[in-house]
Amino acid sequence: MKRILLTGSEGRLATSTLKPMLEEMGDVEIIGFDTVIGDDLLYIKSLESKLLNNNIDTVIHAAAVPGPTKTNDYKMFEKVNTNGSINVMDVAARAKIKKFIFFSSFSYYGCDAWMRDRQETGPVTGDDVAIPKYLPIDEEHPSILVNDCDKLSDYNGKYYGMSKAKVEKYAAETIGQLGFSFVSMRLAGFSTKHERYIKDLERMKRDSKKGIADLRKQRLFGVAGMTTDTILKSSLKAILLADFEGCNAFNICEAGSGLSDVVKAYFPTLTPTDQIFSNLKIRILMNKMGVPFYPEEKVVTPLISRAEKPIRKAIPFKKLIHKVIR
Repeated sequence: MKRILLTGSEGRLATSTLKPMLEEMGDVEIIGFDTVIGDDLLYIKSLESKLLNNNIDTVIHAAAVPGPTKTNDYKMFEKVNTNGSINVMDVAARAKIKKFIFFSSFSYYGCDAWMRDRQETGPVTGDDVAIPKYLPIDEEHPSILVNDCDKLSDYNGKYYGMSKAKVEKYAAETIGQLGFSFVSMRLAGFSTKHERYIKDLERMKRDSKKGIADLRKQRLFGVAGMTTDTILKSSLKAILLADFEGCNAFNICEAGSGLSDVVKAYFPTLTPTDQIFSNLKIRILMNKMGVPFYPEEKVVTPLISRAEKPIRKAIPFKKLIHKVIR
C-alpha cells in the first residue's frame, strides 16, 4: 500500500477533489497534514512527526496561502509558500521519500501577477511587463523571476507568483541532494463553476474577430486556460502512476483553442497561435499512463514528440461544461 502525506489535507481543494480521487484509486493510505489538525509546516518538529514515523512514499504538497487575495501581508507568501515548502522538502529528503508533488500555479509565469489591481484593458504590447516571451506558454517558458520584479506593480499577485517560482528554483538547484523526484503541477484558476469563464471566452473570441480587445488583461489569461476538478484528478492520477527522475513540471489546465484572433488582438507583437497556454505535455503523460483526459475519453497511441499533434483536438469550453457538470 502506498502511503501519501497530503499537506493542506483539510482545505477546500483537498476535501473536494484530492482525497476523494486518492480514495478512488485504492491501495493508498492518506496521512493528513494541516493546521486544522494541529500541524504546521513552519515548524520542523511538526513535519518530522508525520514524515519520519510513517514510512511515507510520496508527498503531495498542496498547503499554501492559496492566492493573491488570501492575505493582506505580502510577506506571508515568502514565509508560508516558499520557506514552508522548503521545510517540507528538506524533511521529506531525510525521510527518503520517492516522489514530491508540488502544487504550483500559472502565476509561476507571471502572466497575471501584476495586472489584477490595475484594471487595464487592451492589447498586451512590448512595453507591457505582462507580455509572455512566446505563445503558447508551455512548461519551458521563463518564470516570473527572470523579470525585473522591482518594476512590477506592488500587488500580492507578484509576491504569490514569486513564492511559487522560488520553490521550483530551489528544487532544481538541490535535486541531487534531495534524493527524490520533484513534480510541479502548475494550476490555472481552479474551479468547479465554469459558466462565467465560458461567457468571457465566447465574448473574447467574438470581439477579437472584430479587432476589439477590451477585456481586462488579467481576465484574458484567466479565460485562456482553466483547471477543472476533472482535469486535476486525471492529471494527478497519471503523475502518481508515472516514474520520474529529477525535476518535472506540467501545465494542468483545459487550454482554450481557436484563439488565433484573440492572440492577434491582444498580443500584436507575438506570432499568432491557436492557444495561449499549452497542456500538451500532461496529455502526453496521461496517454502514456493510460489515463484519459476526461473519464469517457479513449486512450490512443502515445505521443512521443512535442512536434506531434495533441492526442485530440481540445474540447471547446461550451462542450466541456456539459461534460464536467452534467
